[in-house]
Amino acid sequence: MNRRILTAGRAVLLGLLLAATGVSAQVVIEVHDATSWREIHNARIELANAPRHGGIALTSEEGRATLDGVRAGMWTLRVQALGYETRELRVEVLPDTTTFVRVDLAAAPVALDSLAVTTDPISPRLLDHGFYDRSATNVGYFYDAERLQRIAGGGLLTNKLRYLQRVRIRRVGRRRIIMIGRTCRPVFYLDGQYIRGIPLDDMIRADVVVGVEIYDQPQFIPKHFRLAAGRAGIAGPDCGVIAIWTRYA
Repeated sequence: MNRRILTAGRAVLLGLLLAATGVSAQVVIEVHDATSWREIHNARIELANAPRHGGIALTSEEGRATLDGVRAGMWTLRVQALGYETRELRVEVLPDTTTFVRVDLAAAPVALDSLAVTTDPISPRLLDHGFYDRSATNVGYFYDAERLQRIAGGGLLTNKLRYLQRVRIRRVGRRRIIMIGRTCRPVFYLDGQYIRGIPLDDMIRADVVVGVEIYDQPQFIPKHFRLAAGRAGIAGPDCGVIAIWTRYA
């Protein structure tokens, strides 16, 4: 694979758009403080104009992040970090090439006296498990920790789930049965593992849940959950899936 090094001192790194080839490549980004030159950890990296092509990444302790499978062409790269100004720059990606980009962020201190800090939080655990890549497809319903905190309900997990889109809680005696719509008894996954036979309220509290995925159409259920169902010895999801992620994933 060819290797190139690009500097990010200008808004447009390369101005010519490569003819669309569909061939994917890799982009490696290093993020530094513009004043001290130190590496910035946990900076959020994304392809702003095409989030499903290359996804989202966080920088490591060394201030480095990698976007794999990026289509060849011109992309807008957005870099965000708490306490710094957001930067956007244009990057040309050539097919079968690793493109290196260095981004220096200028400090933008947060005014603590107002106690109004706006951030775009991202969970490393959900990132590792592909939650954000799947949510970028706009297939299904997705709730990260921030969205879940804004939803009523607490204590029992079913008290929280009942307010999510397409979810219904049906009572049969003292039991609570979780449904998708009026007729679908979904397949459940907890931290990526197929579960059955134990009521969710007996397994986990609502306050440890950091992400929920809901799929109400069988044809849109991701392959990952179909494969997990097969390994668990069941035929697969018949009508829908609810995947629950906790801080312990």
